[in-house]
This record gives sequence, structure tokens and C-alpha cells, in this order.
Amino acid sequence: MGKIMLLTSQYTGRGHMSIAEALMEHFERMKDLTVDVVDGFIFMGRQGVTNSKIYNVITRRAKFIWKAAFEATQVGDFVPHNMGYLVQKRLVRYVRATQPDLILSVHPMFVGSVIDALERNGLNIPVVCLEADLVNIHSAWCDVRVAKIICPTKEAFDRSVELGMPEEKLITIGFPTRGQFCKAARNRGPRKYPTNRPMRCLMTAGGGGAGEIEEFARTLMRETDVQLTVICGSNEKLREKLEAKFGIKYSDRMRILGFVTDMESEYSLADVAILRASPNCMFEAIVMGIPMVLTGALPGQEQDNPLFAEAHGLGVICQEPEQLAQCMAGLLADDCAQLKQISENQQNYRDLDSAFKVAKYVYDMM
Repeated sequence: MGKIMLLTSQYTGRGHMSIAEALMEHFERMKDLTVDVVDGFIFMGRQGVTNSKIYNVITRRAKFIWKAAFEATQVGDFVPHNMGYLVQKRLVRYVRATQPDLILSVHPMFVGSVIDALERNGLNIPVVCLEADLVNIHSAWCDVRVAKIICPTKEAFDRSVELGMPEEKLITIGFPTRGQFCKAARNRGPRKYPTNRPMRCLMTAGGGGAGEIEEFARTLMRETDVQLTVICGSNEKLREKLEAKFGIKYSDRMRILGFVTDMESEYSLADVAILRASPNCMFEAIVMGIPMVLTGALPGQEQDNPLFAEAHGLGVICQEPEQLAQCMAGLLADDCAQLKQISENQQNYRDLDSAFKVAKYVYDMM
């Protein structure tokens, strides 16, 4: 019986947990294998988990602070070295109690820090990491002591090499997406785009502030005839604000929803997804074959994601609300030629088996 400890993070955005869930759907079917999914911040104690929750506040309300922190910690091994001491006591106790054969990290803070803690305590357990970012790879992912780094894109591979990783320790497999999206993608036929009806748009709030979502929604309602669904997730304040601003006036054209468990159904109904360029949201849309309008990105690890999508023809960039109506008109021009081309590009680029391939690769390593 083999055992993997999968290190993730529950509160620093939703992306790390989504990746862990996508992998677990396949790990659970593999013979003679158990996997413990662990929030790495618990090894820092209660204060560590509390501090991890600050991420959402900073990235939503003070992005400049996050950008400065991301750039400042790219130099040297200050972060993994100090994190190693913070997690060491509880991590080593947990490892000795559970005796994993391999540690898989999907969070950059638990790569070098974990290896440091293991080495100081004479524990020889291979550490593998799966980069959760597409282009702007933080140096914390790249520790030459890892057994392997699994890269989701060629761009991530190339950046890892720039950061000093030997190519033989890198492999590009793909970005793991949860099975509900892959299954829905397999079951749906070709998309039919609007000719005699308004375009159906799906806008996801993600970590974006209420002001940004409100402005993009206002432009769509005032300057276009689109049918709009806004997914606010767990941001209840945003949902309440949008309902107060638009709920009555545009009740015939606008749906405002909170947390949704069947996002694949919403993607299936929509013609266009309007979203922030977070890796998970982007690849859910790519898997579903729905053209993306990317309204921005978190500084740091998401900075070049919009350019990545544009370079591969997977979506278009529209960072200013006042330009959104023109962007929509361009997508509809010439019998929706741009929409059709983006959707075709997505189907050629996507890999519906990426999560399985990553899980199988890690399983085979044991």
C-alpha cells in the first residue's frame, strides 16, 4: 500500500484546493494507494491558518501589496528557509506518524520549506511539486532538490529553466481540471452562436473587487442587449450590492447568483465567459470550449495569463469597462467568426485527461 501526502491550501484562493480535488478524483480509483490531503498552513499552527486567510483580503483590496511581496520574495531562499523552521515541528511529527512514501505539493510555500524540514530531521522522502501557475512561476516552486516538477504549460517549463531548474527534473503534462467540467465537455456537442438572439454572457467575480464587477456589468446592461449571469461565489456583499444596483431594473436580462456548485451547467448555457485570468477559471472555460474575455489579472503569479490566452487564441483581453461593448461587437462580427475561432482553438489546446495524467505520473513515481 503506497501513501501520498498532498499539500495544498484551503484559504489562499480557491485554486489550490480545486487542483487537489481534480487529482483526488483519480487517486481514489488507483489500486493500493491512500492519499492524505493536508492544508500545509496547519503545520504553522492556528496562527498559520489565520494568516493564510489574509491572502484573499490583500489580493482583493490591496493588490499593490501582493505585487510587492511577490517580487520581493523572488530573490534568494528567504521564504522557504524561514517557512521550513515554522512548519518543521508539526510537519515532522505528522510525517513520522503517517509515513508517506511521497509528498506532492501544489503550493509553492511547501516545496523548499518542506525539504528543509525533512533534511534537518533525517527524513528521506521524495518531494514532487505541481506548479499551479501558468507563466509567472515564483522561484519558491523551483528547488533543485525536488524529485520532479510537473509543469502545466510550456511557458511554465521555460520559466522554471530560467529559474535554474535542470530540464531533466521538469515535465510538462497539463493543468488539472475537475472531472465535472471534463465530463460536461465530453457530453456536449458543438456550440451554436447567436444569430437571432442576444448573446449570453457569464461573469465570474472570483477575487475581484465589487467596483470592477459593477462597472463591467453596468456597461453590458447599458450599451448591449446581452443576457448576463453574474456568479458572486461566497462574496455575499458583492451579491447584495449588485442586486441593489441592477436586480429590479434589469431583472429580465440579468441573473445574480451566489455560490454555485454546478458551474459546468452555467458554462454550457453561456456563449462567452467574462472573468479574471486565474488559472483555474481559465482552464475550466478552455475545457468547456467557451471563449473568454479576460478583464484583468492578479499582479504576480497571474500577471501574464491574459497574454498567454491571447497568444494561444484562447480568449481576448478587455481591461477597461468602457471598451467591453466594442469587444462584444467584435466577437459577434462576421457571423461570430472570432467566437468560432476561439472555441476551435480551445478544443485543439485542451486536454480533458490532464488530471488523470498528472495523478498517474505521480502514482507511477512511487
